[in-house]
Amino acid sequence: MKNGSDTRPNPMPLVLTVTVSNLVPGVLYKFYRYNNFGLVPDADFNAHAAQASQSWTIQISSGNSWVMTQNILSDEIAAYRAVPVLGP
Repeated sequence: MKNGSDTRPNPMPLVLTVTVSNLVPGVLYKFYRYNNFGLVPDADFNAHAAQASQSWTIQISSGNSWVMTQNILSDEIAAYRAVPVLGP
């Protein structure tokens, strides 16, 4: 906002580069995006998957990181969590 103004500027497009690091090759992960901080769980992310606004399944074959880009507007919230998929 400009100094002395009470008017918010119009939202602007942003391109986010999201890097998930410390991944283990061959392990399946769920990657969640939340558009509200109040919906981000403190634990049991996979059990609360419905609270995420978007989700992806990721698995790397080598290295230890995964990168994606996402377009959002400057007035949007984007909080991310990546967790391993546990199970048989």
